[in-house]
Amino acid sequence: MSVFIFCTLALMEQLNFLMLFEIIAFATAVFLGIHYLSSSQKNNSFLGWFLLLGFLPDLIVYVLYFFNKHEFEIEFPNTAFLYIPFLFFYAQNITAQFSKKSWRLLFPAFFTTVFHCIFQFTEWELFVIIESILSYLFSIYICFIILKTIHTHQKNISQYFSSLEDKTLNWLRILSIILIAFNLFWLVEDLIFIFTPWEFYLPQISAFATIITIYWIGFSSLKQPTIFQKEQIETEIIEEKELTKIEIDIFQIVEESMKAGALYKNKNLNLSDLALHLNKNEKILSRIINTATKDNFYHYINSYRIRFFKQLLEEKQKNHLTLFGLAQECGFNTKSTFYTAFKKAEDCTPNEWLQKISPNNGIRTSKRPYKHF
Repeated sequence: MSVFIFCTLALMEQLNFLMLFEIIAFATAVFLGIHYLSSSQKNNSFLGWFLLLGFLPDLIVYVLYFFNKHEFEIEFPNTAFLYIPFLFFYAQNITAQFSKKSWRLLFPAFFTTVFHCIFQFTEWELFVIIESILSYLFSIYICFIILKTIHTHQKNISQYFSSLEDKTLNWLRILSIILIAFNLFWLVEDLIFIFTPWEFYLPQISAFATIITIYWIGFSSLKQPTIFQKEQIETEIIEEKELTKIEIDIFQIVEESMKAGALYKNKNLNLSDLALHLNKNEKILSRIINTATKDNFYHYINSYRIRFFKQLLEEKQKNHLTLFGLAQECGFNTKSTFYTAFKKAEDCTPNEWLQKISPNNGIRTSKRPYKHF
């Protein structure tokens, strides 16, 4: 053990601590990428390629630099043109918006690789500068279309699901914003270096931020479940128009099913389940609900849950439960969703509503059995 400690200390003297942490982080990203590529889920394979192509070249360069120091130099083509599109493919695929036309985004990677091979024997320094600047701009562009994809997705899921937990992809939206910030920072660094006599390099900040981001990607992506079971679903918002008599009858059937079958108690109820239960087309059913209620599927189902919650509260049922425990009986998954839905429906919090109704109907005064959150 003492020999191992001695060797480790000697290694630390030769290798910058920050570089060591970067190597560990890059290796973690590569192993996570391999794990996702071996997964049966297509969504994860795209994320796997993003991690592998994004961090394997850096890992190789850092490891070889450690063993060879200044004796070794290696120049890879700029991989940003290759790995950033795979993050977009992941965003498209997990939100059921993938299109075969998206593969065109890999063309810049092909051309830059060809030019890389040509210019390394001629105007190499000029090419590297241009390549770097274009890669920053390309990455920023891709991240913006990822943000647009997620924005569309967050509108679509309220048409399809009654519970949005683990479906909003907020972590991917934040990651895109972080990548935009990274690339803007690197772009400013390079422009200052090119056009001014100053040197504006802050490798420590970039290194620490990269390490934290890698582990955050791993933590967030491992928790992300599959959102849509189908590869492609029709989630676009349909233009509302007046309902026909047949469609009004269909909505009455929906209402009766909600009241009699209490389908809203199913925490994972989605439009597909409801359409299957009623033997109706999803797209048509979505339009009918949107038009009849002037709202979306998510708020429609939660309105029934709120009504049932108030009913249980007023009838003094299940007094042993907390307010959120009661909300779970009505189909809510999380406290935040319940709180937001109740606030939208009643323009007050559940606790405020309880205080308002208690003096009027003689239930639950200061000794009310229901516990607060």
